[in-house]
Amino acid sequence: MGKIVRLPPEIIARTAAGEVIERPASVVKELIDNALDAQATNIKVEVENAGISKIRVTDNGIGMDATDIKLSIEPHTTSKVLALEDLEAIKTLGFRGEALSSIAAVSTLSIKSKTIDALVGTEVQVQKGVVINEKPVGMRTGTDVTVANIFYNTPARKHSLTSTKTELVHISDVVTANALANPQVGFSLIHNKKPVLELPNFQTAEDRVRAVLGKQVFANLLPISENTVHYKLWGFISKPQVTYKSKTKQFVFINNRYVKTCELTSYIEHTYQTLLSNGEHPVIVLFVEAPFGMVDVNVHPRKEEVRFVNKSAITELVAKTVAKTLNQYDLMYTTDFSGNPAFSTYTYQTLKDSVELWDVFDYDEDDIIQIANTYLVTPAKDGIILVDQHAAHEKILYEQLVESLTSKVHNAKVQLTTPELVELTSTDSTLIQEHLDLLTQLGFDIDMFGTNIVRISAVPTFLQDQELPSVLESFLADVRSGTKHTTINDHSLAAVSYLACRSAIKAGVKLTKTERKRLIKKLAQTKTRYTCPHGRPSIIKVQLGDLEKMFRRK
Repeated sequence: MGKIVRLPPEIIARTAAGEVIERPASVVKELIDNALDAQATNIKVEVENAGISKIRVTDNGIGMDATDIKLSIEPHTTSKVLALEDLEAIKTLGFRGEALSSIAAVSTLSIKSKTIDALVGTEVQVQKGVVINEKPVGMRTGTDVTVANIFYNTPARKHSLTSTKTELVHISDVVTANALANPQVGFSLIHNKKPVLELPNFQTAEDRVRAVLGKQVFANLLPISENTVHYKLWGFISKPQVTYKSKTKQFVFINNRYVKTCELTSYIEHTYQTLLSNGEHPVIVLFVEAPFGMVDVNVHPRKEEVRFVNKSAITELVAKTVAKTLNQYDLMYTTDFSGNPAFSTYTYQTLKDSVELWDVFDYDEDDIIQIANTYLVTPAKDGIILVDQHAAHEKILYEQLVESLTSKVHNAKVQLTTPELVELTSTDSTLIQEHLDLLTQLGFDIDMFGTNIVRISAVPTFLQDQELPSVLESFLADVRSGTKHTTINDHSLAAVSYLACRSAIKAGVKLTKTERKRLIKKLAQTKTRYTCPHGRPSIIKVQLGDLEKMFRRK
């Protein structure tokens, strides 16, 4: 007798369910997909114990008759793909015919549904993937699915679930993403009989984004839009001052399908370059419309990933569109005393406590005040401008160095009276050798002097008073990681940013009036004066309205 046998149906069902149903949020996603495919304009999601005890999704879609309900729980049954060629241009959210059968395999399931021309609906109860009861039921047109005791027969999967709070967050993320993609559909999420989210139907896309992300975030979003022969993209990206430590506020929709795993967000973040601090992520709400035949959505059973026929075309289009948007708008940080972190309590207190009397009474409109030997203050038409002198000077130096790097013009340099020898580790020695051309272009006379020793005979003028071992360490700090950048150009820009940081005026240094004015003037001449090369704000505007609030004029 052979060793290969056919798997029993219950094992096949359990295996397939393991791919599709990862957690309660997976159930919610699949049921919402079905509701949207059924043309629902209102979808209600009710969960108990973050969906572990019960999930109920109700919609007002076209509904199913008794025959279709019973067929829907069988594996690989669907109304959305009827022929092989349909797979080449999938327009629906569901199409694999696995959702309800997978849910039925790991839970107890009840489906109520009614079509518009039926007098009554039908309720079908399912246990272990088998129909155990069927009866008529009075209800409105649409479908009502209740899933209870999820993973009751797969204890390992159930025990792997995280806290109730975390599971609820995953469910909320699913509802939020679908709500953003479908502003014409009303969504509600209720947890343990308490409303979590309520959104009316037939909203505009802008109103839906504002409702989901909040007025505060929406006020700091920039619209993006571009059309080509094959692609149409639009949506919103946030100003650099509105970022988060995680990517939970990044949403990408391909042909209205929410895509959880998507490289496009990385290309967008890379386009921000020095506008973002390390580890900070902007808000992204991106919609991409493409010919259905140019997008493969049949990558994974959970349908959370897509592949483009021409990946380079769409990534290049996204990057160019984001870059154009960022260059088009004023990205200066502004204060917001209702909770925006751009104007911190520390900064406010520093300004409040550090101004000496002579600064106030001896102030001239053409002068610039220095506070705590760190911040510069100058008037603006509709408020005041605050400048961090270190971040501002760092930005100025960075752009000068980049200009030198890209224009092939060597920086002014000074010869050292005695060449300095700097000993490196073998790893750093290798990295320095890879970047000798870059260092030469920036104004260094540098060569290898032994196995792990470099000899420096000249340095850029602005580095003549610096400790050269520390300068090289700064240069190598970001390059050494190797994981953040994929091209030599990226490495070079990262290294240049460290050189600029090392050489810039430090906080706590007293500046003359002439130096203050020169710094402000040079900053104004930079291409993007809003942040230092590491994404920290270099300039912040305090709005006149905020000043009036501080002094209780409003």
